[in-house]
Amino acid sequence: MNIVETREIVLPRRASPGVDAKALAFYRDLLGPFGQAVEEARLKAGSGYDHVEIGGALIEPEFAYRPDLIVVAQALPDLLPFKAVAPWLDHRLGGGARCLGISQAGVQAPFLALRTVAAYRHASASSLALLVFLEQSTLPAAHPVADGRDLADSGVALVVSDNGGWKVTQLVTLAHAQGIGAAIETQRGGQGETAVILGPLLTDEVRGVEILHAERRHYATAVWRRFALAAPTLSRAFQTVVLADADPVTGTGFVVSLQRADAAQPGRDA
Repeated sequence: MNIVETREIVLPRRASPGVDAKALAFYRDLLGPFGQAVEEARLKAGSGYDHVEIGGALIEPEFAYRPDLIVVAQALPDLLPFKAVAPWLDHRLGGGARCLGISQAGVQAPFLALRTVAAYRHASASSLALLVFLEQSTLPAAHPVADGRDLADSGVALVVSDNGGWKVTQLVTLAHAQGIGAAIETQRGGQGETAVILGPLLTDEVRGVEILHAERRHYATAVWRRFALAAPTLSRAFQTVVLADADPVTGTGFVVSLQRADAAQPGRDA
């Protein structure tokens, strides 16, 4: 399967539009059993975007694709989880796609979305998929990953089809992030032909490759946004791109290897 188009967005900071009584009641019911209280000041300090707003902004400018599969992945909860985002995107794009959502998976969420699309394609159940990774930053209480990072409201869209772009050749999950450096070494291409995009908390050193670092203000969208931003330049300079990230809660590592389609080896696919 090939990533044939990438899009990314970071929405600007804004004054909070406010949270209504229905939403506050929902948060109290959600947090109460865990001994947490709703922090209304935290909600008011945020920009108040939800995933529908971010997803809509991603596809708004002249999105010509009509996918048969839409997978929305998130690591942090939606601000107001009263809308199913994937079906909403499907409606905006003309309807008819299978719609899936992946949540509560941390940094793994986008990688798991890729695996899901690969499975559908292996079963001949999808020929054109849209993957959307969403991350809103307004939370009702303290969060072990979001706090202290000044997270932005961001989103990434990947279009997956058959030809062109970047071929997904390997998807690797590691029980311990300490093995990421070695995993990258096994995925790299020839000398000078590989770029590596590291998650914001990774400090691994890999010799003989171009290293790009994802921004700390992103969590699960970090390496994917960095890839989307750099994709045009990368396609001119490199045959292989390796994205690597690790979940700060579980310590699990994730590595995906991409090969420029005109340099991909026949028969090798994720």
